[in-house]
Amino acid sequence: MTDLETWLLFALVALAATGAVYVLTRGPSTTEVLVLVDPDVALLVSAAALRRLGARITRYDSDEHTLEARTAAQGERVVRVRARPDGEQITRLLIESDARGRRRLIRRFRGELTRGA
Repeated sequence: MTDLETWLLFALVALAATGAVYVLTRGPSTTEVLVLVDPDVALLVSAAALRRLGARITRYDSDEHTLEARTAAQGERVVRVRARPDGEQITRLLIESDARGRRRLIRRFRGELTRGA
């Protein structure tokens, strides 16, 4: 093996290790979704949408407009939803998840929100 090949192999291993560490250490991801209902209704619709996706609601706080659910996928990951008023009859949903495949989960969740509306 030449010096160049050795250096390239080392660079590829270092790059892969850096990517693995990033994936393992990154925290939860937060996505915002605007819905055209008040926060109480937005939270109820969110809970129904998550249940249709197979999640189990583990905490529901109507006073704080928050809920927490566990996904049915392997490892039971947590999904948190917080509803904040953002104008008259407009609510900003903050969806936080540390679930593997969170983008797909949030995409499916948004689809279920529109189905439940």
